[in-house]
Amino acid sequence: MRIIFIVGAQGTGKSYISTELSKKLNIENIISTDKIRGSLRTNTKRTPETEILHRSSVLTDPVPEAKRPDVRGIKLQAGYLKKYIVAHIEQAKKDNVDIIIEGIHLLPGRIDIDPEIDFTHIILYVRDEEKHKNQICGQGEERSTYKLKNFSRIRNFQDYLIQKAIKEQGKYKIILAESNDHTILEILKNMPKSSIREDTHRHD
Repeated sequence: MRIIFIVGAQGTGKSYISTELSKKLNIENIISTDKIRGSLRTNTKRTPETEILHRSSVLTDPVPEAKRPDVRGIKLQAGYLKKYIVAHIEQAKKDNVDIIIEGIHLLPGRIDIDPEIDFTHIILYVRDEEKHKNQICGQGEERSTYKLKNFSRIRNFQDYLIQKAIKEQGKYKIILAESNDHTILEILKNMPKSSIREDTHRHD
């Protein structure tokens, strides 16, 4: 079976890339960590212990004494969601189905994957700051306003992801992919051949 993680800071095109890659690789199952968090938020009482689940990771107050204060909120959310993400992976293994999971919570090196599984971790990034802002604006005024106010934190998180990806490279397949018109082609070019099967272009 194949498992693909797609992670990136806000505004890097995770949802779009996941959908397009699923067509290219003929993988029907796509899960969003934001949807997992949304479901948990709906069914979890708001308490001091679960506050991190109910707040936007962008708006989570930085803690000055933290090693990376600007990314602390996302790391805490990632830790909270880990067991639920693992549960989806275990179910996919049980059903022997391929799966794509996308979201900001898929931090490199945080979730152990069975080495016998065909696993690829894709980290999306936007090199140019103005282009990154424009992509955030494309998400709609309601979603983009607070993100643009916290744009420096989003860029800091992107830097953190890239650094973590470089650190974890060699332990498993990680693809750093710039978000642009050629992203899908670059990802396919760098994916293991075992991930690209004969029916890859069935939807073309």
